[in-house]
Amino acid sequence: MKYYCTICSKGKRKDKELLPAIERYLSSRIKNIYQEASSQNVKFLIFSGEYGFLYPHSLIPFYDHLLSKEEVESFLPILKKQNLFLEITELECFMRKMSVSGWEPYYTILRRFSEEENIKISFNLYER
Repeated sequence: MKYYCTICSKGKRKDKELLPAIERYLSSRIKNIYQEASSQNVKFLIFSGEYGFLYPHSLIPFYDHLLSKEEVESFLPILKKQNLFLEITELECFMRKMSVSGWEPYYTILRRFSEEENIKISFNLYER
């Protein structure tokens, strides 16, 4: 199954109750890509350095965690388990440049995940 995907954001609503991921994250990037996926009738995922792949309406608490390069190896099995249910065959990722602070581990883990799961992956720069 094909998915559009982008990573989470530092900016989050701090409400104490659980919120859908699409409401928790304050990034216009996430909302714009979600709208594009909906208009193209493509499924959409947000990749969180805390929870892995999230559907836009997955309920999540407030958290503050940036995926580090040291976590890539230990986090890969989580993504593989999630993929048993997601059945990803193609992942079209919308990202900022890898050189932007904090983004490199997300590129690394998505590449490793796609290689190990035999998933077609592409990266599109999103600079709005």
